[in-house]
Amino acid sequence: MAGFETRFMRPDDWAYTQIERGRYFNKDYAVTGYRRADGLAGNPLHPACVLKDRLRETHKRLQETCKAISLSRYHLKMPYWDVNDPNLPRNYAFVQAPERLTTTSVAVIMVGRDRIRDAEMGFYFDGKTLPTLRERMRGVCFRGLAGNLGYYMTPGLIEGLPWSHNARYPEFPLAVAPAYIGFHLFRDRGTGKVYGSFQGAHPAAAGIRNDGQVEIIPRLEIERYRVTLWGAEFEVHSINNPDLADEVMLFTPGLWTSEIGARVESWETFAPEIPLSGRINVFIANKGDSRVPVEEVIAVWPGRAPLPSFGAVLSFERKYFEKLFANIKAFSALHQRLGVVPCGGTNFDDYAQMMGGFVPAVVNGRHIYSVETVDQVKKYLNDYGNAISPIAQCGRESRNFDLRVREPVGLLAQTKDRIGWVLFDGRHELSIGASVVDVARILKMLEDKGALGGKIEQAIFIDGGSAMKAYAIESDGENIALDLLNRVATGSRNGPGADPDRRAGHHCCCQSAVGGRSIRAG
Repeated sequence: MAGFETRFMRPDDWAYTQIERGRYFNKDYAVTGYRRADGLAGNPLHPACVLKDRLRETHKRLQETCKAISLSRYHLKMPYWDVNDPNLPRNYAFVQAPERLTTTSVAVIMVGRDRIRDAEMGFYFDGKTLPTLRERMRGVCFRGLAGNLGYYMTPGLIEGLPWSHNARYPEFPLAVAPAYIGFHLFRDRGTGKVYGSFQGAHPAAAGIRNDGQVEIIPRLEIERYRVTLWGAEFEVHSINNPDLADEVMLFTPGLWTSEIGARVESWETFAPEIPLSGRINVFIANKGDSRVPVEEVIAVWPGRAPLPSFGAVLSFERKYFEKLFANIKAFSALHQRLGVVPCGGTNFDDYAQMMGGFVPAVVNGRHIYSVETVDQVKKYLNDYGNAISPIAQCGRESRNFDLRVREPVGLLAQTKDRIGWVLFDGRHELSIGASVVDVARILKMLEDKGALGGKIEQAIFIDGGSAMKAYAIESDGENIALDLLNRVATGSRNGPGADPDRRAGHHCCCQSAVGGRSIRAG
C-alpha cells in the first residue's frame, strides 16, 4: 500500500531502555537494553552482542549419535512493519548468521514418528513446588529430548499483573495456585479409567494414542461431559450456550458472545460474569500432583459468578443442585477430586493421554494465517483458535497472539513421518523474536526449504517467552547431561542463551522412546 515503507529492520529502529533489576535474570543490577523506537509494545531486548554458543557443537554431536533426530538452525532478516499498515509484511530473507537488532533465529528439532516408543505426558507441579528437569531425571535411565508444552496460571496471572484475576474480580478473589490452562486427559494404565477436564479457551491438543503414536489434533470435538462429583453422577450438554437452558450448564474461557467480542481491544480490565442469575455456580480448576493435573472444586458462588480465564464454571439450577447435593450449606466438596469424561466427535477412546489448550497454526496441511491483511489474520485467529478472546488474553503473561509484538515463540509441528519443535528465539539483540504474523510466513518458508523433512500436516502454538526450551538428555540415573538445543530467551528463570537451573518442563512433559531409547518432551 502506498505511503508505507517496505524494508528490513534496522538497528536505529530501536532505542535504549533500562531493564530494571529483577525483571529478567538480572538479579543484582539494572541493565541497558532496547525497546522499539516507534513505541510498539512488548518486552525489551536484553543486551547480548556475544553469547556463548555451543549449539553447533551440540547439534553435530547429537545427530552423529542419534540418527532419528534431525536438528537445524536458521537466521532470518526481519521486515519493518509500519504500525498503521493494514497489509501483512512479506519481505523476509534467510541470512548466514545473526545480525544485531535485525534478525530472528529459529531452531527446528524433529524426530521420526516411527522411532517413538512409550510416549508419556505429565504436569510436574507438586502443589506449588516445581522440581527442575535435572531433579526429575535423578534415578531415571534416559536418553532423548525434553521440551516445554502448554501454559499454566502463574502467580502474576492470579494476582500482581494489571489484568490478573484478582485485579479484575475483587469480589471473587482466588488463591494463587499453578493450575494447568487447557484441556487434559489421562487414562489409568491399570484400570483404563479416564481422568479428563473441561475444554478451555483454545481447541487444539497434542495426543498420545494407545499404540504410542504422538500426534497433533487441531480441534477437539466435545459434545457433552460425564461428571462425577461428591458421589453424584450427571451429564452436561449445555456448553457455553446461555440460550440452551438446562439443569446444569457449563461455562469456560471458550465462551464467545457479542459482549465478549466487543472487548477484544480492551481486554485488560474486562471482567465478564456468567450470563445467568439465581443459580449455584461451582468453579473447577486443577493442581499438579507431581505427575498430572487433578481437577477439583475451588469455589462455590451462589447467584452471580465470574468467568475466570482458566478452569470452568458448572452452573446449577438451585433445585437440581439441592437434589444432587442436599443444599449449599451441606456441600462439602471443596478441593475434592472431580471426575470428568469428555464425549463427542473426537474418539477419546483412541488416546492414552492428551494435553490441550493450544491454537493451531497449520490445519490439515493448510497454513491458515498465510493471508494478506490484518483483518484476515484476526478472523482466522478467532475462527480456528479463539486466540483473540479477551478472556483468553487475561490468561497469558506474554502477548503471544498480538499481530505486531515480537516475542520468543514455540510450535509443535507434524509431517507425515516426523514430529517436533520449531522454536523462535527472541528477547535479546541477536534475535528479536517473532509475532504470529512472522511465524506464519517463516513456517511456510521453512517448509519450502525442506527444514521439517516434508509438508507440514498439523502445527500448534505451544507457548512463548523464556519457557521455550528443548534439551538433549543423557542420564544413567546418577550422571545427568542436559544440553540446550535452542537459544533460550531471558526471563525470570534464566539469562539470555542459557538455563543454569534446567527449569525446562514446568508445564507438561511428553516422554517417548527414539530408536529404543527414551525421548522426553516436557
